[in-house]
Amino acid sequence: MRELVSLFVTEIPERMERMLDAFRHQQWENVHRIAHQLKGSSAGYGFPVVGDAAAKVEDLLRTGPVLDDERLTALADSIKNLAVLCQSVRA
Repeated sequence: MRELVSLFVTEIPERMERMLDAFRHQQWENVHRIAHQLKGSSAGYGFPVVGDAAAKVEDLLRTGPVLDDERLTALADSIKNLAVLCQSVRA
């Protein structure tokens, strides 16, 4: 199990980079998919706080594309929070 957790932790920066890139290009389905994957795997590997933060990102995209500034700001803030938490997992 340690090897799986180690692999998960090692892959977090790449996942976050893909999410940030998708966000920059307004590829909402990709952001949603990556958040969904992080939500599920984080809890399973012992990082429920990361999973909760990923769930917030996922929830913001559940209603469809981000078309207004308020949702865009909320999504950006949620992704920043998720990135900070992911960095703490790597530390």
